[in-house]
Amino acid sequence: MWHVGMIVAQAQESAAVQQLRESRSCVECDLKHSSLRSAYLPAANLTQANLAGADLRGADLHGALMREANLTNADLRGTNLVGANLEGANLSGARLNNTDFGDDIDQARLEQPWKIVWRLVNEPHTVADAIARLPEEMVTITGANLSHSNLQAFSFVDSVLAAHLENSNFSSTDLSGANFSRLTVQNSSFFAATLDGTNFSHAQLQNANFSQVASATNADFSSAHLHDTNFSQANAQQADFTDALFIRANLAGTHLTGANLTGSNFREADLVRADLSQAILIGTLFPRAQLQGVTFRDSAAENLDFSNSTLQDIDFRPLTSISADFEGAHLCGVAMWNESRYDC
Repeated sequence: MWHVGMIVAQAQESAAVQQLRESRSCVECDLKHSSLRSAYLPAANLTQANLAGADLRGADLHGALMREANLTNADLRGTNLVGANLEGANLSGARLNNTDFGDDIDQARLEQPWKIVWRLVNEPHTVADAIARLPEEMVTITGANLSHSNLQAFSFVDSVLAAHLENSNFSSTDLSGANFSRLTVQNSSFFAATLDGTNFSHAQLQNANFSQVASATNADFSSAHLHDTNFSQANAQQADFTDALFIRANLAGTHLTGANLTGSNFREADLVRADLSQAILIGTLFPRAQLQGVTFRDSAAENLDFSNSTLQDIDFRPLTSISADFEGAHLCGVAMWNESRYDC
């Protein structure tokens, strides 16, 4: 029996989606961003189809022909692709959590990089042995979507994957204890990730997204390059940022309670409403930074540089003393440790 809702839903579907559902064939079709969740399409012919950003969660595509299909950023969580032919398909950014390629991923008709990504997402303990059997030129995960995975204590440093981490997606992934030391992970996303004890020392992290990181307790970012990163609303209490470079970074609303910021450089950074309570601030640089509403309660502060920065609604009085350079700084609503005050 047809219901009004079913008729309306079908009417809203593109002609290509309707063709696929009816004939299970849509060669070179434009199915970009289509909703095919839980669709029953066994042995469908989707050769060279554009499925970029499509929702295929829980769909049954076993035995499908998907050679050279575009599956960039597609959602393949729980999709049945047993026996499907995906040779030459592009899965960059695709979500592969619990995607079913059969009992042995090595037998799947899928390019090697996506097999490696699938292992990282679903069976990280098997990655080292799997890539050891491959020629180095076949080992790459650049642009991989590893979101919502568990990669605790995984060492990217000791893997040939080390050179292929740019533009990767680690959003909401548990990377506690993982090792990225001295690696290049630029333009990658760690949004809402768990980074407790993660080692990013000396890493190249320019333009990375660390916004809303769930926890980074005892994470090591010492000497990391964090230019233009987004650290807004992140929880980075007690992390080590010694000598880290936060040039032009966004740390608005970031929690840095107890963090070690010795020698860190926040030149032109946005720290509006950041919490630096109990942080170690020795030789920390804030030139031209935005520091409205920052909390410095009980911080250890020496030899700070606030030159040409904007400080507003800040109370330094909980600090017993502070040595700092305020040359050229704009002070508005700032209470100093010596009871002097700069009103707007």
